[in-house]
Amino acid sequence: MSDSNRVSLRYVEEATYGAVPSASGTAAMQDLRFLSEGFKQTTAMEESAEIRSDRQIADVKRTDINAEGPLAFELSYDSFDDFLAAALLSAGWSSTASADGTDLSFDNASAEIRSTTDDDFASFSANQWIEVKDSTSNDGYYKISSVTDLNLGGGEENNVLVVTHGTITDEAAGEDITITMGAQIVNGTTSTSYTIEKEFKDLTQEFAYYTGMMIDTMNLNFAAAELITGDFGFIGVKETSNTVTQTYSTASAVNSNPIMSGVDDVSYMYEAAASKATNSVSLSLGNNLRRRTNLATLGTVSIGKGSISLSGSMEAYFASKTLLDKYLAETATQLSLVLQDSDGNGYIIDMPQVRISDGSRVADGKDGDVIEKINWTAYRDSSEDITIRIAKFAA
Repeated sequence: MSDSNRVSLRYVEEATYGAVPSASGTAAMQDLRFLSEGFKQTTAMEESAEIRSDRQIADVKRTDINAEGPLAFELSYDSFDDFLAAALLSAGWSSTASADGTDLSFDNASAEIRSTTDDDFASFSANQWIEVKDSTSNDGYYKISSVTDLNLGGGEENNVLVVTHGTITDEAAGEDITITMGAQIVNGTTSTSYTIEKEFKDLTQEFAYYTGMMIDTMNLNFAAAELITGDFGFIGVKETSNTVTQTYSTASAVNSNPIMSGVDDVSYMYEAAASKATNSVSLSLGNNLRRRTNLATLGTVSIGKGSISLSGSMEAYFASKTLLDKYLAETATQLSLVLQDSDGNGYIIDMPQVRISDGSRVADGKDGDVIEKINWTAYRDSSEDITIRIAKFAA
């Protein structure tokens, strides 16, 4: 008998869809942190319709197989970055950029961060997120509206960041400040598949592995007084049993980064670049993947990609008509969620174009609060050309 507490999971990216990577390759397996898993093979069976005078079924044949299942988790920094990128069908995390020095200043009236060094922000880009550290009064996260020039008569270029999502306080140069543009992923069209291995550590050499596993769905849940949780939904090719680890004798161990909660680790919820108090936020992403099959081949041969669907909900104590009026007027808005764990590692989930699909502010009983309930759907932002971005910042 096997205990669920003794099950371990690990994964490796496939170079060829549905093919287990060679142990002699350069890829390495990675152990997974998880709450629960439901990886299994689903088999389609078909009974013969042949008529027999003895009333018996002539045969039962297997007609299709596929692997599938959910992986539930509690969010911790850097534990699921591969899967976050795969869920967005992203080409991968972008490069970071940084600028530091004692020549950085802040201007409230223009919402600008200024440098007197030419091209100090040449590697920074509009619409990406930055983190300011070691300033007197402006530490935190901001979104870049534009990268422009500080014209002091000396031809300075790319040395001003105009920012949103946060309030800039006037601050003269002098402190040794660091500004980092985080790595980001955005929704794309890149297919990434994995071989996932399950080991029953309390049994002797009992393994199962699942090939061609792609992420079709992702859910994230943020609530007050609860840990931040989520799940990925996979579809793939098949399940196979084994008596040895399929690819490698060792795997990279999981990190020890702290689990995030809705109390300590949600820094801000922004609606239209303004901070909004909320009780809970949920996010549900789907890729509408579809299996392809061929004659003379059992199971999935490839995966087709559908449109990205991204929706969610939000609840808050009702205090203002602002968001409900946007629902009534069918006015688009923007949502961003800023997270930072106790070690200083951060994520920002940014949806620049959102339409509210349902909203209410009702008194549903005495001795209670009026709760603002919002359902929303994200879609392509015409200026940024994305539906969702996730930025990350290491401590």
